[in-house]
Amino acid sequence: MNWLSILLLISLSYSHTMAQTSFYSFKEALKANPDSVLVLHLDFYEQEKFKPNKFKLLSKWPNLKQLDLQGENVSCLPCPIFSLTQLEKLTIRKTTIKQLSPLIGNLRNLKYLNAEGAQLDSIPHSITKLSKLEHLVLSQNKILSLPSDFEQLTNLKTLNLWFNQLNTIPASIAKLKKLETLILSNNKITTIPKGFIQLPHLKLIDVRHNKIEDIPQELKATNKVKY
Repeated sequence: MNWLSILLLISLSYSHTMAQTSFYSFKEALKANPDSVLVLHLDFYEQEKFKPNKFKLLSKWPNLKQLDLQGENVSCLPCPIFSLTQLEKLTIRKTTIKQLSPLIGNLRNLKYLNAEGAQLDSIPHSITKLSKLEHLVLSQNKILSLPSDFEQLTNLKTLNLWFNQLNTIPASIAKLKKLETLILSNNKITTIPKGFIQLPHLKLIDVRHNKIEDIPQELKATNKVKY
């Protein structure tokens, strides 16, 4: 057997292994070894009915790392999701979820949460318990305010709040020492806390299309602000 054949076998073996970790329906995942189910993608658009009772099946996959729920038929997060203690990535894009359950704070290993284009009008205080969270995407919602103690999200690197209904930025966000990107465009914000100048890793603050009349001069001088 030549080296090309060996590489091909390795590649096929790797692809097969990777394919067996990601699934696109409950039915498909149920056929697999429960320990191998790491990623579950579920789309609920017009052709797919959203049945919260089906989510009891999640208990069969203790190693699940990533769960993606998309579609206008998703109107809530079923309670079994909040028992997924190994979950690292949760996506609930383009849904009709109006409120996140306070139980979101149970997902202590979560590193990535994407709720872009849902119908959220508020964020529960319990989200600040997600101390491992690195990326939080809440763009295109109807959020009016944020929890005051956001500094508890000590590992947060990206915060995207584009196109919401925010009037103010909690001063606690300026205490997120690992923050790199802050997107606040298309809100109703009037002022920016000066504390952002002290964030050592900050690369970008986007505050375009707000009601801000004055950007702190110290912040302008960093060339990190889009306004």
